[in-house]
Amino acid sequence: MHVRQAMLADGVGLQQQRQSCPVDDAKRVQLIGAMRDALTQFARQGRLAAAVYFSWGGHPGEAGSTVFRCGALTDAGKLALSPM
Repeated sequence: MHVRQAMLADGVGLQQQRQSCPVDDAKRVQLIGAMRDALTQFARQGRLAAAVYFSWGGHPGEAGSTVFRCGALTDAGKLALSPM
């Protein structure tokens, strides 16, 4: 899935609005995986030294796009922060 298409289809990008625990992070894992796939070729070519994942979600544990939910780093957060 192309990253832009996936984000447009989702309507909210990488946000996770559900506040229940455990976090249902499957859609964000898919989107972050697609984003990493798109950047991997540049990293392999030495054209990408770093990629920054940031969250406007506020404080850890709050609902929204934060990667730390329910007392732990989400699966999407683990993927986003792992080396390429």
